[in-house]
Amino acid sequence: MTISKEFKFDAAHMLSEYEGKCANLHGHTYNGAVIITGSVETDTGMLVDYNDIKNCIDQFDHAILFSPAHIRSDAEEELFQWACKYHMRMIELNAKCTAEHIAQWIADDIYSHYVNVNKVVVELHETTGSGAIAVAEKE
Repeated sequence: MTISKEFKFDAAHMLSEYEGKCANLHGHTYNGAVIITGSVETDTGMLVDYNDIKNCIDQFDHAILFSPAHIRSDAEEELFQWACKYHMRMIELNAKCTAEHIAQWIADDIYSHYVNVNKVVVELHETTGSGAIAVAEKE
């Protein structure tokens, strides 16, 4: 069985160790879809509850996204400290805050919560015409 859920969220980030305008703090309206393949659970009659997918995506909405500490620039680290001090909504990724890593984080997060899921595909668009596709699946 395969299900899908479209999504949209707004988030801010900056790219440390990058030369160009994306090194500055900026935001995107991200949109895309999650496609999940696996077996339907007998108890629920569902592969995955759509609300669980929504909750995973909603973590990102109006959040500031951060790279891990070991690769943050001084500017990103100062922003991180400020966000912590003022209890801003934030997510610290395990890699740079690129569309590729954000998509993989979402795919891995959803995949990790279900034993009946064989594959999660996340298509994430950062701008019109630019995006990434990430996959988490059983080998």
